[in-house]
Amino acid sequence: TKVFSLYGFSKVPPIELKGISSINEFYRGLIEVLDKVSNTIGSHKNKCRVYTNTTPGFKAETFFITLISLLIGVNIIYIHESLSQPILSLRVPLLIERKELKQLLEILEKIKIHINALTSAIGYDKYTECRDCGLIVMENHEYVILDPVKIFINTVTKQV
Repeated sequence: TKVFSLYGFSKVPPIELKGISSINEFYRGLIEVLDKVSNTIGSHKNKCRVYTNTTPGFKAETFFITLISLLIGVNIIYIHESLSQPILSLRVPLLIERKELKQLLEILEKIKIHINALTSAIGYDKYTECRDCGLIVMENHEYVILDPVKIFINTVTKQV
């Protein structure tokens, strides 16, 4: 944080996360990252220019913070281990099919849905795309949406 203040970035209190030691805690941790980062960005975005710092942390958390930042449209700052000053990362505009995401959320309101009901609702091609993207996973001939992805979709459809 000292380096960032030298470059004129005012400090927002850091987001502290609980440790992760199991798969269930990993998913809980991603939900926590999505919730805390999107809320922090949302509470500051209309007041000032917001930057996220993707320097510290673990790979999964850093990836989600970067993705949230790109989708919400805030700048990303990073300090590479071999550099002494921050780098402003490229902010690639991402196309979000918000309508499709909202439809998927409505369909997957329940935790589980049978494959036939899902393919009837969204079509086989969309089902395949969602499966390949990791939005749905198979469990005893039913498909389950993972909580972090559902919260991520909710965050994106509200914030973008």
